[in-house]
Amino acid sequence: VRSAIQALTMDTRYDADRVVGVTVQFPEERNDTAESRTALVNDLRGRFASVPGVTAITSARAPSDNLDRRAAVWLTGQEPAERNAHATVHYTWVESNYFHPLGIPLIKGRGSAAPVEQAPIAIVSEAAARRLWPTRDPIGQTLRLGTAGQFHTANELLPDGPTRQVIGVARDGRGVSLDRSDSQQV
Repeated sequence: VRSAIQALTMDTRYDADRVVGVTVQFPEERNDTAESRTALVNDLRGRFASVPGVTAITSARAPSDNLDRRAAVWLTGQEPAERNAHATVHYTWVESNYFHPLGIPLIKGRGSAAPVEQAPIAIVSEAAARRLWPTRDPIGQTLRLGTAGQFHTANELLPDGPTRQVIGVARDGRGVSLDRSDSQQV
C-alpha cells in the first residue's frame, strides 16, 4: 500500500494536476476504416475542446500495457546496422503542441516544425541528448531509429526508416517505468 501511495504522489516532472488523459482503443474485430477512426477521434477532440475550462487538446501515442516501445539509434550518416547502433532509446509520437499543456519545458530548440517543413523531426530528452551527443549540441543533429528485433503489435506505427532532424531537447520526465529506466526518449 505504501508503494502504491508513493507511486501516486511522486514527482512526474510534468503538470498532471490540470490534465485529463483519454485512451481510445478500437476493438480489432470491428472493421473500421482509418478514415472512420480519424473522424471519431476528431469528433471527440471537438467535443472536449468545447468543454468550459479546456485550454488545449493534444495527442500522443501512449505505450500499451506490457509494450516497451524502444528503438536502436544510428547517428548522422550511418547506415542502420547492428554494429553502428549507438543506443537503444524509448520513443513515442506526439503532436507539436504536446509539451506546453503538460508543462514540460524545452531546454533547447523548439517544439514543432515550421509550417513549411516537411522533413521528419525529433525532440529528444535531456538524457538521450547527453548519451547520443555528449560533447555536441544536439540541435540540428540527425538520427535514424530502427526497431528490428523489437516486439510491436500489429498495425503499430514504427519509427523505422527516415532520418530525423533534432529540433528540440525536452526536460527529462518520468515515463512509464517508475525507476526512470526509460528517461532516454525520442
